[in-house]
Amino acid sequence: MGNDFVMVDARVSRPATGRPKTCSRMCARNGIGADGIVFVGPGSHAGAARMIYYNADGSHAAMCGNAALCSTRSPRI
Repeated sequence: MGNDFVMVDARVSRPATGRPKTCSRMCARNGIGADGIVFVGPGSHAGAARMIYYNADGSHAAMCGNAALCSTRSPRI
């Protein structure tokens, strides 16, 4: 079984101030269900992207390899 994430477009939505409570509700398996929440938005220069990752309990993590891989994938249309 792999990881699953809630992916959020950070150009439109920023991390909420009530992050721990919001993250735990969204990531609960009886709700959306996920291992964490990933905000992906523009980076510091042209062509760059920035990933901000929060664990299911709302704590900020400096890095999550699987979330980074998911962040680089283009959605299939």
